[in-house]
Amino acid sequence: MNYKKRENISETRMKAILTTLILVIGLFHECSSLALIDNKLPHHISSTYDLMINGLESLLQFYKRNFKEITVDGYIGLLKAKEYLGATVENIDKGLSPLSTQQANQVKQIFENCSVLLIHIEAVLVNSSSSKQYDLFKMVHTPHPIPNQLISLRLSNVHSGALDKDSTAGVKFANISDMCLMDIIGTRKRHQPACTFSDICWKGITNYHARNFDIIHQLFAIFVGQKLNCTNKMNVLAQKLGGIENVKAALCSRIYRQMYTNLNNNALNKMQSWELFLAQIYICGGPAGFQKFVDAQFLSAILHWQSNTGCLKSSHSIFSSLGSELLPQNTLVTSSDHPIGGIDKACYSRRSAAATSVLSMYLRWFSGKKEIFILPTPTNSTAANRMESNEFLTIIGLIAIGAALIAAFLSISVVYCICPLGRKGHEYQKLQSKEPSKNADE
Repeated sequence: MNYKKRENISETRMKAILTTLILVIGLFHECSSLALIDNKLPHHISSTYDLMINGLESLLQFYKRNFKEITVDGYIGLLKAKEYLGATVENIDKGLSPLSTQQANQVKQIFENCSVLLIHIEAVLVNSSSSKQYDLFKMVHTPHPIPNQLISLRLSNVHSGALDKDSTAGVKFANISDMCLMDIIGTRKRHQPACTFSDICWKGITNYHARNFDIIHQLFAIFVGQKLNCTNKMNVLAQKLGGIENVKAALCSRIYRQMYTNLNNNALNKMQSWELFLAQIYICGGPAGFQKFVDAQFLSAILHWQSNTGCLKSSHSIFSSLGSELLPQNTLVTSSDHPIGGIDKACYSRRSAAATSVLSMYLRWFSGKKEIFILPTPTNSTAANRMESNEFLTIIGLIAIGAALIAAFLSISVVYCICPLGRKGHEYQKLQSKEPSKNADE
């Protein structure tokens, strides 16, 4: 009887110890997850590669069937895709890609097919009525440098630096972006030199109160300027704002906030909103290279939007609906994207093009080595450096505390299992020895 009591007590204590230990480990795991929440690589990464590769193959088949109907925007999307596919192929050739041999060969074939399709589409565009527009886009959409690493985006950067009073003048940059781009590349009729930034254009580029496609155009103008070696001049103009890199971070911070505000307000059901969403991901996750825009959930949504024929067409989204306020009625860049007919009925050229460039960009980042995945945002801010240092110390502290707690509980558990049971056993023996003498007195 006493032996069973001892056994029950031992079992109860062991259960309590194990439960406590599990709770400690769970708490530590949760804290660690919160500290490292930005690392959102999918768990089944190999199958994710296959999904992206298959998605790109389907999109290229859509392009191939409809190359005579592809618009300038569609051409540009494919051109951007080729740039990122080229970067992925370069990593493969250098042995820096974790893709399997079969996956690597598929990517190389997609890159070759993309190059051939661009030649065919370019020939059609040159002979079309939109050739003048094509010439403009060809000048400003030549390859941008692709970042070697993703960098972290500190949302607080949107408030850093002193805003010029005139920078909030409410210039709708989408309405003047073509003029400003021509100033930057220096090809306007008045023969201005390259890297010209008029007052109205600079106010538009550095307007931190813009929304939606206006911010896309602002960032694009900055990237064109950087490509044409205008960085030093932009840094001088942006001195009060902390330099041009700080301006890029501030604009992408604003985009990121707007994206999640829209998502929280039931955001991605209207197909017109997909184009904005894709453009936001591309501009800040691609040329800007901010890690927050390279998100596995975003990737899942884009793959979900693809039809059986490979293109993007109207369907229900896994994110429920972006509000109509996302697409202002009076902006040049939100003109209707006409669907294509035939087998690809209701397929949209421009949105499919945006998806092609984003999928290619995601393949580039997700198939990179881990060490090139995230770097801190370059900044001159001492406070930002302290914040980064504090975050690093927080992670180290969490690991140390977790390890110490687990070690302490293991030690206590061993002592608690051995010593208390021995003491209780002695007490049971005393009681047991007293009982016979009591019976003897009777």
